[in-house]
Amino acid sequence: MSREAFTLTFPASWRRADLRNDSSVECERLARAAFDGLPDRDSRDVASARRRYREALMTAVTRARAVDALDLYFFAGASRTGIGPMSLMSLVVRAGPQECDPARALLRLGLPPSSLGTLDDAEIAWSRCVQRVSRSVHEWNGVLHDAFGLDATSVEAGRTSASVSQGTVHYATDIRDAPGVFLILSGSTLGTSLLGAQIAHLDSIVRTFSWTD
Repeated sequence: MSREAFTLTFPASWRRADLRNDSSVECERLARAAFDGLPDRDSRDVASARRRYREALMTAVTRARAVDALDLYFFAGASRTGIGPMSLMSLVVRAGPQECDPARALLRLGLPPSSLGTLDDAEIAWSRCVQRVSRSVHEWNGVLHDAFGLDATSVEAGRTSASVSQGTVHYATDIRDAPGVFLILSGSTLGTSLLGAQIAHLDSIVRTFSWTD
């Protein structure tokens, strides 16, 4: 599945990580872009916040590279008044031609059935799951490997124990003409308690999804 097979529309302050670049270089670029517009960008507080944000980016980039994600986007939020930083990752999983229900793809990630639902008012049929979770990159890779056999065993990912997020929302839909193959969009918070506002924001982005071929 190519990157051009679908589109998503992102509001301002979202930035795409180039997963082909060195992780540390890319995270530094994104962190500077997120904070350099502040009038006090060189202050001690902003420098500390930028460092924490860069560390959160590194965790998400490591996770995305380890599972061969299609794309990874970050939201930095407005100047200390926004709803908080978050990420959205896209990846393809293959559950087998006998499975045709996107909800089952989410269940294979170990998500409780009671947390599953659908994304309302969307052109594409999405199964959706919201949860509060704290998993390391290494633990997340193990979940994907057990569920779908994904080879997510990079040395970099295996060594880190950093927490991925405080809240996540997963969306799954089937890929046309590919039985048992699903597209998963995985949104994660990066250090805020305003999960409801963040999930609503992510929902609005996923509703813009469309296939392009």
